[in-house]
Order: sequence, then C-alpha cells, then structure tokens
Amino acid sequence: MSIKKIGKSLLSVYFNLFFLITLFFTQLSAEEFVLTVSEERAEVIEEIVTTMGETSVPMLLFKKKQLEELSKKLKGMGSFNFLGYIFTHPELKEYMKEIAESSWKFDGIMKSTRKGFDRDKAAGTIWDQIPGFAKLLDVSEEKLTQFAEKGDWDDLVQYLVKHVR
Repeated sequence: MSIKKIGKSLLSVYFNLFFLITLFFTQLSAEEFVLTVSEERAEVIEEIVTTMGETSVPMLLFKKKQLEELSKKLKGMGSFNFLGYIFTHPELKEYMKEIAESSWKFDGIMKSTRKGFDRDKAAGTIWDQIPGFAKLLDVSEEKLTQFAEKGDWDDLVQYLVKHVR
C-alpha cells in the first residue's frame, strides 16, 4: 500500500469520524432547551404575572392598558422561554395557579402565549424545544408533544400548572 493511499484512507477515516461526532453533538444540542430571558424581560414577566395573580378581575380592568404595554416588551419572545421563566420561579408558579383558576385572567395571559406557540409550530422549531423544556420542568415530553400536535396551548399550560413541582 502506498503512502498516498494510506494518507487518503486516514483522511477518509478522520472525515467520517468528524462527521459522526458533529452529528452526535447536533442531536444532543437539538434536545437541549436553554432558558434565555434577559433581566429586563424577567422584570416584565414578574410584573405581569404578579399583577395578574394578586389583582381581582374587576381591578384588572383598570390595569389592562398597562399590562398590554408591558406585554409588548416581550414581543418575539418564545412561549417556552416565557413559561419556563414562570415555572422555574416558585412565587410566579403559585400566581399561575391563581391565574389558571380565572378564565378571564387565563385568557389574558394566553393571548400572546398562543401566538408564540403558533409561530414556533409553523416554523417547526417547537419540536426541538419540547424535549429540553420537558426535562427542565420535569414533565412528560410525550404529553407536551400531544398538546403541540393538536395546537392545544391552553391545555398545555393547564397541564404545566398541575404538574410542575
């Protein structure tokens, strides 16, 4: 065997090895969900959820415009990031229980959340986020996938309210 053939053979082995390693890490990172929330957005989420959780429905009518302005600061934020932030903070998670008990409050918080999920589903990115998100919150990936397949965002969030510990 000539040195030229050995060199080509080794190069082929290295290329194949590089390809397999790259494929492995791509698959690994596809299953990761990285919660990315800026400090400014974290403050906005906290203010929205706290206000909605602590305030009675009649009083929220007076704060509707303020809450709408706050929610504009979250435009473009992924729904899994929004919910991930809420459900990884015990005090916000408790407020979500209060919000989920009121159809008016729940619909208010879900308005933008639904749009975000619909956008991620249409782009096909939601499927890569589900495994890591489920792992982050220690909930069933299978259940989240079922909700996403149906576009049943309200039940997905209600599931989180009941099952995130």
